[in-house]
Amino acid sequence: MNRLILILLIIPTLSFSQTNERWKKGDLKDLKVFTDLEIALENPKEVEILDLGGQNFKEIPKQISEFKNLRVLLLGWRPKKDLDSSTHKMAKNIGGGYLHLDRKKGTVLDYNYIENLTPEFLTLEKLEYLELDYNLLKSLPIELANLKNLKQVSLYGNWTIFKNHKIVEELEPKMPNCEFLTAKNYIKKRKKKE
Repeated sequence: MNRLILILLIIPTLSFSQTNERWKKGDLKDLKVFTDLEIALENPKEVEILDLGGQNFKEIPKQISEFKNLRVLLLGWRPKKDLDSSTHKMAKNIGGGYLHLDRKKGTVLDYNYIENLTPEFLTLEKLEYLELDYNLLKSLPIELANLKNLKQVSLYGNWTIFKNHKIVEELEPKMPNCEFLTAKNYIKKRKKKE
């Protein structure tokens, strides 16, 4: 039991570095990252990487379907923008929902609150990487398997998915080329290595 608690405290630390960096390879590493939805909508054909993390969205914006060339969609947590550099660095290192307070400054992370993936999202045929860490997802639509280019879906910190991992396990056989980053999958990998 102590080991499980320790792993659950470590995983949030890993989630930001894994999802924030793993997609930065090949031809993706030099592309512009759009972080403002309104600016991205001005030139939707140019948007291949969209980082809307920590912007307090309650659902994926309907306009998302306009980004036909979108390859990376990041919707997880982010360190607050108004932090001094040392607190910002600390927030990036600790990550997630477990260790998210600085005693002097209060909450140092911003989140989204997405519960479901919308039909508009399922039109993103070129999508390769999807980060949904620390949202409020209650399910994953089976239609996610129709996104044939999807290589990685990060779901760390989604409590319902952690408690009911069958949500992911039903999709994994339908998406053999996609890696699902979850706490339970991380634990399974660690056990295989031991």
